[in-house]
Amino acid sequence: MRTNDYSWCLQNDSTGVNDCSFIDRNQCEATAAGGLGECARIAPAARPRDWH
Repeated sequence: MRTNDYSWCLQNDSTGVNDCSFIDRNQCEATAAGGLGECARIAPAARPRDWH
């Protein structure tokens, strides 16, 4: 899992993907278009839902 202060995360519960390195929605959606997951907006510095 990669995280930072960007505002878009690519998430896929079935594969465990949780990548919050996207600067904008278009970048995230382009990656998600391959069936890798869904994009979700998060507040800067917010923790991903599976953060430990």
